[in-house]
Amino acid sequence: MAEYPESFQDHRLDKRKNLLESGVNPYPYSFETTHTIAALSDDYDALEEKKATISVAARLLSTRKMGKSWFIDIIDNGSRFQTYVRKGECSDESAELVANLDIGDWVGVTGEAFKTRSGEPTILVREMVCLGKSVADVPFGKVHDGTSSYTLSNIETLRQKRYLDWITDEESVKRFKLRSKAISSIRRWMEGEGFIEVDTPTLEMVYGGADARPFKTQVHALSNQEVFLNISLELPLKRYIVGGFPKVFALGKCFRNEGIDATHNPEFTLMEWYEAFTDYEFQMERFEKLTCHVIEECIGTLKFEYKGREIDMTAPWKRIRIPELISEIFGCDYEDIDRKELEDKIIGDITDEKLSFVGITRDEYAIQIRGEKLGALVMEIVEEELEKTDRLWSPCFICDHPADISPLTKLKRGNPNFVERFEPHVANFEIGNAYSELTDPVEQYERFMSQRSDDDNGKDYDEHPVDMDFVHAIACGMPPTGGVGFGVDRIIMLITGMESIRDIIPFPMRLK
Repeated sequence: MAEYPESFQDHRLDKRKNLLESGVNPYPYSFETTHTIAALSDDYDALEEKKATISVAARLLSTRKMGKSWFIDIIDNGSRFQTYVRKGECSDESAELVANLDIGDWVGVTGEAFKTRSGEPTILVREMVCLGKSVADVPFGKVHDGTSSYTLSNIETLRQKRYLDWITDEESVKRFKLRSKAISSIRRWMEGEGFIEVDTPTLEMVYGGADARPFKTQVHALSNQEVFLNISLELPLKRYIVGGFPKVFALGKCFRNEGIDATHNPEFTLMEWYEAFTDYEFQMERFEKLTCHVIEECIGTLKFEYKGREIDMTAPWKRIRIPELISEIFGCDYEDIDRKELEDKIIGDITDEKLSFVGITRDEYAIQIRGEKLGALVMEIVEEELEKTDRLWSPCFICDHPADISPLTKLKRGNPNFVERFEPHVANFEIGNAYSELTDPVEQYERFMSQRSDDDNGKDYDEHPVDMDFVHAIACGMPPTGGVGFGVDRIIMLITGMESIRDIIPFPMRLK
């Protein structure tokens, strides 16, 4: 006899065996329904009056034996309904089936509508069949007065076995339906604005478009050529612009081999769009319009609570300019900042929690800081100061980043130490990134090479690989373009009220 997994329960296996030996297939091919449980509840009075025959499919939630009859509660997508099985009123096979059913089994029920003496809508069962016999525990809790207490409470178990979360918690089902609605809303709005959705590769020979550690793999058919999971959608989308597609977007997965926390997962959903003949100022307004549209369509208002505080997403959002912040925080202009003093401060202030997030020692961190661009160090201080003052709670755009950390961006008109870039923030986290895209191929090549000139900063991967085909693409001529990254997962966190990205990603990365 085969050794079954530990999660298979002996008493459930015995009932499965009983069904098979009696000639019942507990895993049939189909079952025709007339109603869902939710629709049945809505239409019940009319169905009872017509004495209509009803067929529904659902999971068994509980059974209560009363002499020669059983009250059996069934549930589907959070909607619960009572059925009544009585010998003599149903087929013999249906009555015999009940003894071999367990909580969590899928059943098909056919019968008529009636109300019990207490007035509860019920199905009088004429035929009941098993549609899917469960041999592992399905952890429905006890039901009292219409509310359920679930035996499965470990949050990480719910995240890793999401199917159990959906089976036992209707709020989780609603949350992920809202995720689907948000993504559909995004697509429809973009198409309504004249954009076309296009494909971008998941496997790339050269990764780019962001500063992030990639996942690596090999292509067997190419003699184990090393390739990378995409960290961004940016560079392929810009090739579409070069090729004559003026308004394009892609909505898909990106992968970054880095830390996991409340707003980061190694696999995440991102949308990027690129629009010819526009700049970052134009795209700030587009970002506002899209975000407000999706939130209002999903929850019906732009004012809502998140983490116990009110957020008002109504446009226009505040613009916060980094050159002005630098003067405010450092008391001088960007070019007058003392780099050595800044390095020492950042190294001294790093917490063990942050070191754990990035997975390096304090000494390794010090080496990285000494090798970082000045702009990256400045932005670390700027972001910390902004969080302290709570200025990133209400929606805003952080604009005009240092030029040395933004190699794909046009220089700021009138101030070449900075670039035309914005990062939208709300609830103290970033929800996007956008540029007036750099379209000069000579400057682009020079900027790429300057990024590589001092790469020896202690990182264990090439953070600035140069995609020469991309350089060649824009050398063929690229029009002025505004490009935007839209943080889909983080927008959905706001819409659903979830404080962890792991609660709105269906299958988040498994933790040890």
